[in-house]
Amino acid sequence: LVASKDNSIFANNVDNSNGGGAGIFSGTNGLGTSCRGLIEFDIAANVPAGSTITGVQLRMYLGMSPNTNAQNIELHRLTKDWGEGTAGSSNPIIMMSGMGYPADAGDATWNEAKFGSTAWSSPGATGNFNQTVSATTTVSGPIDTAFLWNSTSAMIGDVQNWLDSTGSNYGWALINADEVTSRTKKVFYSRQATQNSSAIPDSLDPSWRPTLIID
Repeated sequence: LVASKDNSIFANNVDNSNGGGAGIFSGTNGLGTSCRGLIEFDIAANVPAGSTITGVQLRMYLGMSPNTNAQNIELHRLTKDWGEGTAGSSNPIIMMSGMGYPADAGDATWNEAKFGSTAWSSPGATGNFNQTVSATTTVSGPIDTAFLWNSTSAMIGDVQNWLDSTGSNYGWALINADEVTSRTKKVFYSRQATQNSSAIPDSLDPSWRPTLIID
């Protein structure tokens, strides 16, 4: 499955978003402020009702990294609906989108799950994601490399629940375990990405967009 929606939210630009942009951000910028990614897959539209999920793997390709340090990127199950607008859609690569773009109505931002209508319980979607980590992977480099969140019982449970109770499917938040140190940010190609950041103007391989593999 390719992601059905994705976005990024930015603590230093609380009314900005990246719903139409080419990158999904997780970690801190040079000022030490956080950004977090949001991602969702439409399980019920692609997996027959009544199926038993036995394995889940998330694959994402690194598109930009301001540091060479390995960072642990966690998946946390979201518990509130959020929006993906077109903010950033004018930029097909991720090199210039580190601050986000002015949010569209209904777009997820740092303060609001849907800009202009629905706030998060606390800024940064805090209070609207499960504190228990569903899976973690270590992301290093180089860019254009695939990174995998391999199957865990929690990931399987998340996807099974999204299949059985479709109204509970709000996807995962991608949260860097280090939101204190400056420049921990890792950026992955989003479902809207059309060009590689390292090979302008080469076209992005469609398989490099966020993909969920389900058994």
